[in-house]
Amino acid sequence: MILTILKRLASLVCFGAFSAAVCAQGSLQFGFEQFPVGATPPFVTRSLENESAPMVADAASALRIQPFEGQKYLAAHGLISLKSPNGQLIQSYSLRFWAGGFYPPYVYTVGGQRINVQQGGWQTVQGTFTEPVQSLALWAYHQDEILPQWFGIDSVEFVTVPEPQTFWLLTIGAAAIALRRHLTRPNPHSG
Repeated sequence: MILTILKRLASLVCFGAFSAAVCAQGSLQFGFEQFPVGATPPFVTRSLENESAPMVADAASALRIQPFEGQKYLAAHGLISLKSPNGQLIQSYSLRFWAGGFYPPYVYTVGGQRINVQQGGWQTVQGTFTEPVQSLALWAYHQDEILPQWFGIDSVEFVTVPEPQTFWLLTIGAAAIALRRHLTRPNPHSG
């Protein structure tokens, strides 16, 4: 009897771990409409102090960029990192990236992937990581002089996964519920 319970518990734990890993992914879409112009959202970080802080902007802001959708976008300068607003790890991303142009020779990078800019404007950038990451690095610099360049971000979508510690909590919780149900069922063969 105890051996049977342990075998079932082991299979539930394995199934719980598998289902948590498969089903725990989520898609998170966001823009910058809810933040005031000039503000830096809490999930956006300036990486170098000598560069301008990333900020929410609109078409009337200094850059004069028309947002991709809505009224606002994120204007950034140099190197920034973008975390998931819900704090979960990022597995893949899709976003709109505004580049000012390709001349003088600017280098634009999103998530370690160099963006090929043939002309200025908004373009879709997508990528997937081999392992989930805490944040997405984005940067724009003049190729020869390492001078920061302005760029824009809008219409972001992340596929997120909970932190690995959460998988174990989900698995243990599922196993405990299953074990409790099994132990509290009346045994039709007793007595």
